[in-house]
Amino acid sequence: PYQCELCDYTCKQSGHLKAHMLVHTEERPYQCEFCEYTSKTVTLLGKHMLVHTDERPFECEYCDYKTKTNAKLKIHMVVHTDERPYDCESCDFKFKTASSLRSHQVVHTEERPFTCDICNLSFKTSTYLQKHSTVVHSDDRPHKCELCESTFKTPGNLKTHMLVHTEERPYQCEYCDYTCKTIGNLKTHLVVHSDERPYECDSCELSFKTASNLRTHLATHSDERPFTCEVCEVSFKLNSYLQKHTTLIHTQQGRPYACDKCESSFKTPQNLKSHMSVHSETKMFECDQCSVKCRTKMQLKIHSTSHQLDWPFECDYCEYRCARKSGLQSHMLTHSEHRTYSCEHCEFSSKSDEDLEEHVVNEHFIPTHPVPERKKSVFPSKTSVLQQQINSRHSSTSRFVFGKKTPKRGHPGAVEFQKKRRLNKKHDVQ
Repeated sequence: PYQCELCDYTCKQSGHLKAHMLVHTEERPYQCEFCEYTSKTVTLLGKHMLVHTDERPFECEYCDYKTKTNAKLKIHMVVHTDERPYDCESCDFKFKTASSLRSHQVVHTEERPFTCDICNLSFKTSTYLQKHSTVVHSDDRPHKCELCESTFKTPGNLKTHMLVHTEERPYQCEYCDYTCKTIGNLKTHLVVHSDERPYECDSCELSFKTASNLRTHLATHSDERPFTCEVCEVSFKLNSYLQKHTTLIHTQQGRPYACDKCESSFKTPQNLKSHMSVHSETKMFECDQCSVKCRTKMQLKIHSTSHQLDWPFECDYCEYRCARKSGLQSHMLTHSEHRTYSCEHCEFSSKSDEDLEEHVVNEHFIPTHPVPERKKSVFPSKTSVLQQQINSRHSSTSRFVFGKKTPKRGHPGAVEFQKKRRLNKKHDVQ
């Protein structure tokens, strides 16, 4: 065997020993023909050459991931396992890779040894400094999307953008059914499942779950509006407000998000998403206090208030309650065999105009029809009963109680009018 004179290394071939001896010298005899990179061995130079090519020969056997080096493939493979062998000594966090642990450990120190030469901002890692220099101090956007004209400063931003062109949502919350396209969005979502609010405002006692929410809140403590619209010169406290203003007010289309099932268009993707539920027969949102199901979360939210409010109008025949007297009057028809709406095409009749309209559309295939005039209900309203009582007992002032005129002060019926109006309101509430 061949023995190194400077260390305990041994090998069977002289060529291996010769290559090893470069470890003990600063000599780097192998030069890259495309850049200034030099290396001590041909093997290292060969690995480096992959930088100048799109070739990714190392493929993951479990997913579509490809990489240029076997070392990076090994790091990637931990994604497909639940093992987290790297423990933080300062807290309970565990990590799948040593690099993830090193990145995390800067959280436990205030040192920021990496300083920007242009703006003097300091960072905890060289990676953060490099990203800052690229994003803030460079106008270059070398990374271009192959499917559209968008360009980006970093490959990470391009990778995130590419998800726009796919329906894939690979990141799923372990606590609920939420899925998203980026790990950043998943991390932001996870605060929903935590009561921690680590971001505290220095100007008041409020605390927040995310740094972005804190930044948005801090604008309320300042009168500064540094973000100005170039079109109308309106100023805003946050850049996000300015962007939303520009999109909603100054875009040529105005409503760029169009429904592919009808001619409706909307200003924001959220509005379009809410609208799409109109075209679906599925009612996904179910009330946890009753059997009602709704198509949208907003409809469910509106419905849920019915379980929280004390409705003043109550049916005398069942447990039905509602907020408005007109609602109670419509409900009273359910206790009657009297059907006030008749179909003009057949013998069908119903208690509500909505049921009649649905019948005409489904049975006679007529999309629209004039709603027939409502017949007089067999259940007189409480107001009409009260009016009859007042008219029979106080005929001299009855015209002021339900009429449009209000008697002036000093009129003989003014005092009586006020009494009767209070009585009227009392009966309406009951």
